[in-house]
Amino acid sequence: MLPEEATHQCLRVIKQAMAEDEEYSKETIEGTRLEAIKNIAKYQEQTKKWRDNKIVRKSVQDGDLVLRRRPNAENIRKLQPKWEGPYMAKLAGRPGSFHLVDGEGRTTTHTWNIDNLRRFYI
Repeated sequence: MLPEEATHQCLRVIKQAMAEDEEYSKETIEGTRLEAIKNIAKYQEQTKKWRDNKIVRKSVQDGDLVLRRRPNAENIRKLQPKWEGPYMAKLAGRPGSFHLVDGEGRTTTHTWNIDNLRRFYI
């Protein structure tokens, strides 16, 4: 590039300046994207850690006596029981799901999630 071209802003100088600006903007956009990805990963990790601290793990095993939450427990009045049972928990196929066996030996037709069960202590 000649000094005269630079001083008079010829077409070649303008195109080169635009190309440099484009490359710079591409680099800054990519850097911003990478920073956003790092921030999202950090946020998700912190959220997972916070949620895991709030979870109360229930320990129900095969053969334990349990109470099951009555359906529509929100509609039950204050002197009516919210739990039924006791039942014996029988492990189903998936972790955290159980078949229930009542005192007469009848097994429930469907499984119950561990969130709807509470250990029964004698």
